[in-house]
Formats: sequence, structure tokens, C-alpha cells
Amino acid sequence: MPDTSSPTSTSLNRQVLSLALPALGALIAEPLFVLADSAMVGHLGAVSLAGLSLASSILTTTVGLFVFLAYATTATTARLFGAGRRIEGLRAGVDGMWLALLLGLGAGAFLGLTAPWLTEAMGAHGPVAQAAIAYLRASCPGLPGMFMVLAATGVLRGLLDTRTPFVVATGGAVLNIVVNAILLYGVGMGIAGSGAGTAIAQTAMALALAGPIARTARAAGVGLLPTVRACGPLWAVGPLCSSAR
Repeated sequence: MPDTSSPTSTSLNRQVLSLALPALGALIAEPLFVLADSAMVGHLGAVSLAGLSLASSILTTTVGLFVFLAYATTATTARLFGAGRRIEGLRAGVDGMWLALLLGLGAGAFLGLTAPWLTEAMGAHGPVAQAAIAYLRASCPGLPGMFMVLAATGVLRGLLDTRTPFVVATGGAVLNIVVNAILLYGVGMGIAGSGAGTAIAQTAMALALAGPIARTARAAGVGLLPTVRACGPLWAVGPLCSSAR
């Protein structure tokens, strides 16, 4: 008799699509932040738009250097869950979130302090450099949130949940537009308002993603405080995953 317990190709395709399409949507939603900022800041004039372009390049490069947070948490949690080691998988996910927070704080502080030097190194001077510095420094507080979003997205993917990151990313993009409009046009903060709006949206996304992970971990009896030992696999897997992109 045929083995009816094995999944058919149709059911496998459906399962793959149910995971892949939301994951793709989550990746597409993030560039909407820059797109929305560009559209709104463009109304402030060419100088502000040039400053935004320069600052966005620096921020995008920085986030790209730490994208291993998503790949490492995905690989680690998926491997542990697939092996039936649920507690260890959740432990690795929680530690990955803490690691992302610490790295984000460090990166944010570094960019905030070195913003004038970085903009000058990229050839910006005068009003354009000032606009870039204003946007960079206003955006820096959002880097811990952005890094946590990367790690949380990886954890949820490892748990076969790609829908939650997609919903949160889409909601964050909408929130970014609303907050930007208020800070730019309502409060009159200029280009700094755009950066602050992005930082607020990124922090809100991090909190929205951290909540489900924290609840799942606590329900399984996993503590929410970090353990240094469990961060080792993330450091080992992360750079390998990132270099293989």
C-alpha cells in the first residue's frame, strides 16, 4: 500500500509558499522606510534630500554588517527545534535578542559620535553635511530596535512563523509614515523629524516582535535574562551565514 502519511508535493508547495511569501514581504517592507523618508524629506528641498541620501547610505551599510543576527538566529533556532530541543532553541532566541540589543546600542553610540567624521569622509560639506548629521543622530536611537527586529525575525522564522514579522514590518512602515508626517510637518522638526520617526517605528517594531517571543519563552519555562554561554553559537554561525549571502 502507498504511504499516505507522507506529504504530497502539493501540500509541500503550499507549506513552502505559506512561509516564503510572508518572509519576502517582510524583506520588502523594510525598504519602505527609506522610500517614505525620501518622499517626505523631498518636500524640504534638495539639500535635505541630499543629506538624507548620504545618511541612509551609512545606516544601510551599518545594518547590512549586522544582518547576520537574522541568519544566525534562524539557523540556530531552526536546528534546535528540528532536533526536538525546544528549550534550547528558545534559550538561543532570547540570547540572540539580547545580543542584538547590545550591538545596536554600541552601533548607535558609535554612529552618533562619529557622524561628522563619517559625512566628511564621504565628501559632504556645508548644509548637506549638516542635514546628514541631523538625520543620522536622530536615527541612531532606532538602531537597537532595528537590530532586535533582525534577531526576532530570525527567531520567528526558526519557529516557522513568517507571518508575524510580515505583519509587524508592514505596520511599522505605516507607523513610520504617520509619525514622520507629524514630526516633519506638524512639529516642524525638519529632516531630524524624519530620522526620529524612523527610530520610533523601529523601536515599536522591536517591542511588537519581542512580545510573542517572550511569552513563548516564559510559557516554556525559559528565563528572559541573557546567558553568555548561549551566545557563542550565534557568533560562530552568524559571520558564516552573512558571508554566504
